[in-house]
Amino acid sequence: MNMPARTPVMPLAQTREEINATAASLRHLAAIWGECFSTFQLDKRAVERVCIVGSGDSWTVALCAAAWLGKYTHLFCYALQTWDFLQTDLTRYQKETLIIILSASGRPSMTVDALCHAVCSNAQVLGVTNFPGTPFCAITENMLYTWANKQGIPTQSSSVTLYALLRLAQKLCPGLTPLQIEEDLEGKFSQINQHWQQKKRHFYQQKEITFLGSGLSWGLAISGSNLLSCGPQIRATALPLEEFYHSLRLHQAGVGQHYILLPATSCESPFYLATQKAIVEQGATAELISFIPDASESNNLFLVMQWLYEMCWHLSCDYVDAGGQRVSHREK
Repeated sequence: MNMPARTPVMPLAQTREEINATAASLRHLAAIWGECFSTFQLDKRAVERVCIVGSGDSWTVALCAAAWLGKYTHLFCYALQTWDFLQTDLTRYQKETLIIILSASGRPSMTVDALCHAVCSNAQVLGVTNFPGTPFCAITENMLYTWANKQGIPTQSSSVTLYALLRLAQKLCPGLTPLQIEEDLEGKFSQINQHWQQKKRHFYQQKEITFLGSGLSWGLAISGSNLLSCGPQIRATALPLEEFYHSLRLHQAGVGQHYILLPATSCESPFYLATQKAIVEQGATAELISFIPDASESNNLFLVMQWLYEMCWHLSCDYVDAGGQRVSHREK
């Protein structure tokens, strides 16, 4: 009896293609940005609050974008996971609130339910997704398409969705400094790939991994943890930097643990460096990932995201080469 073939969920080959094309996808959205709002009108002068809703990889993007808007605009902005949003009372949302629902794939899920929930309110509502033609897109015409791909592990679509949200912040607050994609972004991405090709990677499979973030990088820390679960199936943790720093007084770091610290601004660096020093003094290992001051705070986000993608892909390949079996489903 022939058994149906098993296909890995989020194939590594497609993940590699999407990682390689991330810079091109960012530039494509930048080039067509002026056309992205042709299907609906946003009353930006009325907006005082922004609620960004997502699950999984979209949730981590929502956290980054909410932190960005909170830091650089006058708007009150927050991120909610889809399940939490579905529990909210719609009467609290009026025209001064912009609700943004993120669903990269647009497949049937709780995010479709969340968009249905949102359009029943008096708020302004915007859906953000990769492509038209999905159940998510059928709910409202107020849809922003990123034209990113997500067949492999969530990578490219996360970066392009974040870019779309940061550009949207400029639409809401025209006084913001224009968001510029780094001129040599492709070259920087290639350097990150080469770094991971040459990096000694075996100890990532042998240690307990913890990502530390705060503010703009808190979503990145959670993303790093999620990516290790999706690809190389390494159980990792994300913790807020400040709370973890307090725990170091109780000697919470030790041999067998590795910490990845993600400062997102230059003013945060001293605190992160002090935390890294304390971690190493307690016997653990730590690395600090930041491209500042060579990159702006916005470009640093995209560079760190690419670093996390390369980490995930290379460690996933190592896992498979060592005989590991990634999660798969049967083809019908």
